[in-house]
This record gives sequence, structure tokens and C-alpha cells, in this order.
Amino acid sequence: MQKEYEFYSLGMGGKSIIKINGNTLTISRPGLMSKMSLGFTGDKTIMINQISGVQIKKVGLARGYIQFIMAGTKEVKSGIIGGKIDENVVYSDSSFKKSNKQINDDFEEIKKYIEDFNSNQNNTTVVQNVKSPVEQVKELLDMGAISQEEFDKKKKELLNL
Repeated sequence: MQKEYEFYSLGMGGKSIIKINGNTLTISRPGLMSKMSLGFTGDKTIMINQISGVQIKKVGLARGYIQFIMAGTKEVKSGIIGGKIDENVVYSDSSFKKSNKQINDDFEEIKKYIEDFNSNQNNTTVVQNVKSPVEQVKELLDMGAISQEEFDKKKKELLNL
């Protein structure tokens, strides 16, 4: 998946962009308002499998946010005001560009992608092609490392014949 989401918050940093590109999520904060609110930091790219949780506060009468929680980072729990210093939080107000429903749907879509991605990563099965001892000895015969007579003897031994 490759997708980009834009969010706007006048009081909490201006424009923020979340880009999802397969196994990474990038948070960008372009524009002067973002630089004045959050400093001159660059884009932040996070490996999605490093995200252990996603918290959403839906946009309604007040601004909303999406927060990405990662092991080993300090999670800001003081809500809309204290979250301002957390670089893993993206805020959004009601805006003229998107309805509250569109913003909340985007938050949910991002959260679902992360949860599905991590769920699929945790359920992968590694299939290993393990050769039997007879197949391993046959490879030695095929390589010329042992004679047909040595192979026949070892095969009988392995098969308890």
C-alpha cells in the first residue's frame, strides 16, 4: 500500500502529512507554522512493525489526534495539551478541506492498516525444506563424493534394512 493523508491543526502545528509506503510510515510537517510549533525537525520514518499501538481521539467539537506508540518511547498521556511535545502525535481540527467524518475515517484507516500489517507479520510461517538423511547421502553420491557401493551401504543402514 502506498497512501498519503493530510491533516490540519491551527493550534497544534499546522499541516501534517502521514505517508504509508508498505512497511513504513512517515510523518512530515511542512510549512512555517509547523516549524514554529515543532521546531525544524525533518520527516520521521517509522517501521510499521515497530509500532506497538495506535491511539485515536476522534475529531468532534474539539480537535482530534492519532498517536503512534512504540516500545521504548515515552507515551505522552496528558491529552491534547501535553501531546503537543510528542513527535508521534498528529493532530487535526475540523477544517474547510475535510469533514470530521473524513478525518476520523482516515485515522481509522491508518490504524487498521498498522494493526493488519503487524497481525500478518506475527502470523507468518517459515517453511523449511528439510532433506531426509537418505536424500543427503544421495547428494553426496550425485556430487561424486561417495561411490554407488558406499551409498547403497549407508542407505541400508539408515533405513534399518
